[in-house]
Amino acid sequence: PGCVTKYMVAMVVIDNMYNSSELKNSVTITKQLTEYGDTFKLGESVEVGDLIKAMLIGDSDQAAEALATYSASGRKIFVNEMNAKATELGLTDTHFTNPSGAYSTG
Repeated sequence: PGCVTKYMVAMVVIDNMYNSSELKNSVTITKQLTEYGDTFKLGESVEVGDLIKAMLIGDSDQAAEALATYSASGRKIFVNEMNAKATELGLTDTHFTNPSGAYSTG
């Protein structure tokens, strides 16, 4: 489920972009984001395009969480956007609870 979840993260992030130049925008890795992995170090500045690559190619939970933070004003809002996208795509039995695809009883 994690990989499928990360595809949805990528689709929502790209849908939320004004244009492809946002791929060059930087996201700073916060202390909270270090709790999701060690792909990137605390304080590191990472371009959105590199976060997408790390998430899709490297299966980075940390990158998925960073992208959710970047793309929406809150994690819960981003997850709601993921679920709205699933509905839009006709995925009626799909419900996301987080951007990384980590196991959740919900």
